[in-house]
Amino acid sequence: MEREFESKPKEVGQVYLYLQESAFLFRDPQILTGTEVFGRFGSAITHLGDLNQDGYNDIAIGAPFAGEDRRGKVLIYNGYSNGLKTDPSQVLNGAWASQSMPSGFGFTLRGDSDVDKNDYPDLIVGAFGAGKAVVYRARPVVTVNALLILNPMIVNPDNKTCQPPGSQLLVACFTVRVCAAFEGQSISDEIVLNSELQLDSLKQKGAVKRTLFFDYHQSNHYFFIVMEKQKKLYCQDFLVYLRDETEFRDKLSPININLNYSLDESHFKDSMMVKPILNYYQRSSVTEQAYILVDCGEDNLCIPDLHLSAVPDKDQLIIGEENCVMLIINPRNDGEGAYEAELHIKIPPEADYTGVERNSKALRVLSCDYKMENETRMVVCDLGNPMVAGANFSTGIRFSVQHFENSDFSINFELQIKSSNKVNSTSNLVNLHINITAAAQVQVRG
Repeated sequence: MEREFESKPKEVGQVYLYLQESAFLFRDPQILTGTEVFGRFGSAITHLGDLNQDGYNDIAIGAPFAGEDRRGKVLIYNGYSNGLKTDPSQVLNGAWASQSMPSGFGFTLRGDSDVDKNDYPDLIVGAFGAGKAVVYRARPVVTVNALLILNPMIVNPDNKTCQPPGSQLLVACFTVRVCAAFEGQSISDEIVLNSELQLDSLKQKGAVKRTLFFDYHQSNHYFFIVMEKQKKLYCQDFLVYLRDETEFRDKLSPININLNYSLDESHFKDSMMVKPILNYYQRSSVTEQAYILVDCGEDNLCIPDLHLSAVPDKDQLIIGEENCVMLIINPRNDGEGAYEAELHIKIPPEADYTGVERNSKALRVLSCDYKMENETRMVVCDLGNPMVAGANFSTGIRFSVQHFENSDFSINFELQIKSSNKVNSTSNLVNLHINITAAAQVQVRG
């Protein structure tokens, strides 16, 4: 029973599994609880034998009045070293319920007998309300061992040795080797996998994929893996190239390469034979990661040391004048390369961005854009990809300050360098305060 607050108890049913540890000694029970009220989970239980050939026996539990229109269900639970997996690997549904009489599907169960002699135990389910019994033939289980091998795993973008079809340009490339082997009891000697390779799979839809297949100029590819003998490794090689550095900014995050596979059931021609199925408890995908070589020492991990300082070209603003202020900013990197490095300037409400100072030989001209981020007005300037080790320069960013209606006695600019590096990704935060004053020009004549 399941008791809900201030309501009548609801019957859901439970099954208790006691594992025997030694003579006359059982562990505390593992409890499996039904999920449907009055479904009668646990009315029938049968030992199935080893359905998936993993060395552990499996069981079926009937809930003859569960499901849609109380048609009845049978739930398959797989065994393992500590008892039963808590979630069913399969749910069988009855189909004969009428308004006058539920089918009682799962009221009786019989397992652990191989009806079709394929070396896998089958299951008979009784449905007393319908006066029927159903035979479920177990499908042979195919266990696939698949792997991806990348050569090299770290790609040097300067080592351009491949020329894609229809292009005059040389590109950096690497090889993706897909290998697979299979094994299983009472299955045909030839197995075919429907396979898909996805390049740079962590990049969201619409984002630039940094790698493409050499022959197809696409980031994903569908193909078959044909295996003709058990426990033998079958491999295929695919050439992948790195796009030109001008086409993407992200050089630090790994390039995720993902292989998904499933059984090609159209390959099994015998209509009487029960078609095999992939091992339920084995993942049907494999992932490996390639990296872009960056100038970051032997560990290929860049740790920058970013510093920022800034001063305005005037220390006060006078209400009524045409106030233009230039921030003289000094970004510096005392560590390794900072990738996708950007200068972020938060603009106060009183100011408007007018541009980059271009008339001074002492100040470097940066590429800057005005942006809105969550209703915050920003200027974002590109500092390099990477902002190299030892970088140290000054730049000038100009603002017009006019809107004093709601201002206090000063305005505030907030500045910081941000990069995509995993360690030391930002610089110190700089807050610049510029005072606001009112001045009167008075002439006295007498």
